Amino acid sequence: MPSESNKSARGMVVISEQGHMLRIEKLSDPTSTILKLSGWLQEEHLLLLGKEIQACGGTPQLDLTDVTLVDRLSVQFLIRREAEGVQLINCSLYIREWITRERSKRGWADFE
Repeated sequence: MPSESNKSARGMVVISEQGHMLRIEKLSDPTSTILKLSGWLQEEHLLLLGKEIQACGGTPQLDLTDVTLVDRLSVQFLIRREAEGVQLINCSLYIREWITRERSKRGWADFE
């Protein structure tokens, strides 16, 4: 995890057509990158978030501390990213439980 003394930060705010906000803050140092998410993670944010993950040039961590709401497609997106090696940190219990239920309901192979 980037230390306070040598991390750099860049952020953006995305507002969906329905007015739902997602803030993406990129915290990075030479050895790691964290994408800190805040707000509502909805289907309309996934394309941009996927591009941000790819732009990290490695396997970033997604910090979900301040994510207040997700939809089903966002949960499926998170499942696929975990399968690719992205680590979900500070994931709320309700999101983690939903991920577990979605994996068992649909079958792991659907997300690989």
